[in-house]
Amino acid sequence: MKRRQFLAMMGATAPLVAWRRVYSQPAPTRAAVVIGINKSGTLPVLNAAVSGAREVSTWLRAEQFDVREFFDDKQPVTAGAIFKAIDDLLQPGTLQQLIVYFSGHGFQVGFGEYWLLSDAPHDPNASISHRESVELARRTDVPNIVFVSDACRSTADSLGMHGLSGQYIFPNTGSAGRGRVTIDQFFAALPGAYSLEVPVADSVAKHQGIYTAALLDAYRRPDSTMVRSVGGVNVVPNRLLKDYLLREVSRRAQAQSIRLTQRPESRVESDDSIYIGRAAALPPLPAGPGAPPPPPPPRRPATITDVANAALDSAGLTTAAPNFWLSDDEVAALDDTSGFSTQRVARLGVTAPRADVPRHFETKTGFVVFGAEVAGLTTSRPEMNAELLENGNGVSRPAVLRLRPVRGTLLVRFKDGSGAVVASLPEYIGTMIVGEAGVVDVSYLPSLNSSSYPGDSDMRRLDQLRASVATAAQYGVFRLQGSPDERKEGAEKLATAIRVMKSVDPTLGLYATYAYSDAGMPQQVASVLDAMRRDLNFDLFDVAMLARVLAGRRWEPDGLVEPFCPMLTQGWNLLRVNDASLPDAVQSAGAHLRGSLWTTFAARGIVLLEDFLRRQ
Repeated sequence: MKRRQFLAMMGATAPLVAWRRVYSQPAPTRAAVVIGINKSGTLPVLNAAVSGAREVSTWLRAEQFDVREFFDDKQPVTAGAIFKAIDDLLQPGTLQQLIVYFSGHGFQVGFGEYWLLSDAPHDPNASISHRESVELARRTDVPNIVFVSDACRSTADSLGMHGLSGQYIFPNTGSAGRGRVTIDQFFAALPGAYSLEVPVADSVAKHQGIYTAALLDAYRRPDSTMVRSVGGVNVVPNRLLKDYLLREVSRRAQAQSIRLTQRPESRVESDDSIYIGRAAALPPLPAGPGAPPPPPPPRRPATITDVANAALDSAGLTTAAPNFWLSDDEVAALDDTSGFSTQRVARLGVTAPRADVPRHFETKTGFVVFGAEVAGLTTSRPEMNAELLENGNGVSRPAVLRLRPVRGTLLVRFKDGSGAVVASLPEYIGTMIVGEAGVVDVSYLPSLNSSSYPGDSDMRRLDQLRASVATAAQYGVFRLQGSPDERKEGAEKLATAIRVMKSVDPTLGLYATYAYSDAGMPQQVASVLDAMRRDLNFDLFDVAMLARVLAGRRWEPDGLVEPFCPMLTQGWNLLRVNDASLPDAVQSAGAHLRGSLWTTFAARGIVLLEDFLRRQ
């Protein structure tokens, strides 16, 4: 072969050689998507989101992660680009761990969590729906997925951006993954009104950078209680980050004279063998035999979760991983700062039988409404025959509603034009409690002249349990936490607690379904669906949605699923990911939801729904 021919052949094959060199690299087993957004539309510009994200990216590369970066100091960041990066990483099927880190503006609306991207809020699609993305992440085959959010959790009202539609960043596989997926979630702030109502400008100036810096220092300078040896390597397991972050973020916040305490939240499902990074250095050991052991790390500050667990434990149910015990003084002190008041728990307990509240009707079916004057009733089925016996005065005298024992949807309009949608359960008397933001509690009790009415002693225990669960749910802290074994144990306790006599308490069954779904326990969700279907002879919308019975279906007025939309507000954020469809008018009314625990519509939404029901 002549030299010229040889060189020409080599030139022609060079791209193929390069292609083989690039694509013959093994697919990654650990990967990360790191997002840093300093500027979202006209919101205050952050100074440390991109720099913090870049520092996290550098650290993860040193830990042998395949990192994909999205920083807005170079170009606008879009949900589509992030989705494609995650989809590409999942395609080979080799990932054992995936980290999704976000630093930027965040907000909550209707118990949903959203991360703002570059073009938000002008572009209503320029945000990431965290809750839906977590749900889709559970359907992958990646054993451990970690979400880290160094973002404020401001209310939509404080940001003035109702109507944003968060995007998915995980593909919709349509079914659960082949293996068990553990989801670990780390948030820079706690949910709840006490932390969410911090003005955006204040949170930008005071909270930026603290959480990410503390997270990185957990690996650079860990204390001895945080370090474990996994495969002969000293690491910091994800499970051991919780207490460290609580005490360290609080300490750093106070060191900067921040008047409002910043308390992070951690939800960890993985066990001690799962970690993100190595421990860079260990604290010095005691000097020689007989030396005193090093002092234990400072006790972390108590959180709203601890108060919630104390209330649940007093009612005979603790669904979370073990927490340290709180004294009465500590509970009272935290009540003052968190808003999770034991008085609020007691107030929600007005569902207990009272002499001035009907415990039965001739029809065995009805509702009692506290906290609001009722101005009108509309039903999904004429044969329900809703009667307003007493309007109530919104203060001392409750409204009283009598219904025929027919399952269906009941729309209750309050004097101010707002209103709520609930299911009518034959032979049950429902109790609705209305607060400033809307309906804070709904409960159902078999009518006193029903064969399924529990004894008074069971009712006292049930009322305490309901009140504690409702209050914990109100603050977003009623959930199953901990390792797989701990969550399994909590699931068994919850399954026992929601049963009264031989039936499932409808309200507790509803809360339990959300707890099971949030913990990635579809079998338990299906179990509650089956039990409640046997008791009620139809499905509650929320339970059917979370069990994916409504996938690909639109609600029909056939009485098989009631009501026509989620009863808990958080359910509205899970409609898309569960492929559940609403009638067009109901979907439009969803733009007028109020920020209450139970679905409550502003006046415009009620007008749309009343018109919809009249046309059925």
